[in-house]
Amino acid sequence: MIGETILLLSGEYSQQAAGVSVFTNHSRQGTGNNDMAAVARLSALQERTIMVVEDEFFQAKDLAQALAQAGARLMGPFPSLSAAMEALESGNTVDAAVLDINLRGRVVYDVADMLAERGIPFLFATGYDPDLVPAAHRDRPVCIKPFRIEVLLAAVADLVAGPSTTDGQQQAQKLS
Repeated sequence: MIGETILLLSGEYSQQAAGVSVFTNHSRQGTGNNDMAAVARLSALQERTIMVVEDEFFQAKDLAQALAQAGARLMGPFPSLSAAMEALESGNTVDAAVLDINLRGRVVYDVADMLAERGIPFLFATGYDPDLVPAAHRDRPVCIKPFRIEVLLAAVADLVAGPSTTDGQQQAQKLS
């Protein structure tokens, strides 16, 4: 199963007019070094705690399963703004987050603000136009729905493998 996931791994950045990084479904197929890079990329998810805020049941279930198969620990999925806010206020540790913008008619930006204040990397997974992301979060990656789960996994792996906004080293952030 992992070999199949690695062969399907894709995800390139393209810049939108508003400056939002958007993951697209352009495929990068190959063997050899590309497969090794894919293995290394997904290994960044091992033992990392990923918060998922998603109100669509099947999307949340698929994402939770994929993250678990990649070795990540799951926090959530949280189907509502209030549930996500409670989790953040409870003092749990999280390494990165995946946020759907629209949660039962409410926007997720309060959660995004809390994560940003704590230096926790996150991305948006949404069907909304990336140009509608508020200026405060335009530097965050966006995965446009519908997306292949491999694209989202690669984006989350990039989040946890990248430098922290606070000290140059990606570390688990204590939510308190």
